[in-house]
Amino acid sequence: MDKTGNRTRLQYNDGGSTTTSSYLYNPADQLTRETVGETNTDYLYDANGSLTRKDDGTNTYDYAYDFRNRRERSDRRGRRPHLMTSYDGPGTANDATYAYDLADRRVQRVVGGSTTTNYYHDGLNVVAEYNGSDQLQRTYVTPGLDANLSMTASGSTYYYLTDALGSVRQLIDSNEATQNSYDYFAFGKVYGTPTENVTQRRVRSVEMFLGDTPRGSRAIRDKYYVPNGAVLTAPWVREPRRATGNSLIVCAKAVIIIGDHK
Repeated sequence: MDKTGNRTRLQYNDGGSTTTSSYLYNPADQLTRETVGETNTDYLYDANGSLTRKDDGTNTYDYAYDFRNRRERSDRRGRRPHLMTSYDGPGTANDATYAYDLADRRVQRVVGGSTTTNYYHDGLNVVAEYNGSDQLQRTYVTPGLDANLSMTASGSTYYYLTDALGSVRQLIDSNEATQNSYDYFAFGKVYGTPTENVTQRRVRSVEMFLGDTPRGSRAIRDKYYVPNGAVLTAPWVREPRRATGNSLIVCAKAVIIIGDHK
């Protein structure tokens, strides 16, 4: 750790081999370079502190935001919403655009210019997803804020099993058979290859999973972050600075719950 608590070096052993990662930051405590083995990944930010480019030397990932400040709303320090509107990665298949309602809730995602998902909310919770032809794809039972209990898709209902941090560990069917399973590194990066027999979009009740966000990132409603480097978009989500282990995810979630309700 450096003097402000930023992680500067990580070593982990995976099946007998040791991988060393190192991290560099700018004066604003934003991750600017991540080195894993011999591979460098650089991160660039705009004046608002949001990630605009990720470059690993082979591929670049670009992020664009809404600067219109459509709502006369700000957080307690006077800062206004900064919403991701598009993602441009290698090729075009995973490129995406995003649309929001007047409450800054993400209501639509279009991937590859043709695959549309529309999101319907009950308060802050997504309760249903429809495709571009207005056909129902999934519904969610969420009895409390971010407390996903189940998902129903194609006539089958599945139940989320979470750990103490709220991370989804398993998705089981009505016969209690495990359909999906997940493990994680610190900061929420998925460890290994998840077992996924059922398409679903969450690794945490509050988060949208890899297939629903720009590659390598997570979405916490209208905010995004890169779990392996804890790069956060939207200025006010960065307030807690960095923490060790999965606590950063808990910290980021707490900011939204305490100070960023819409």
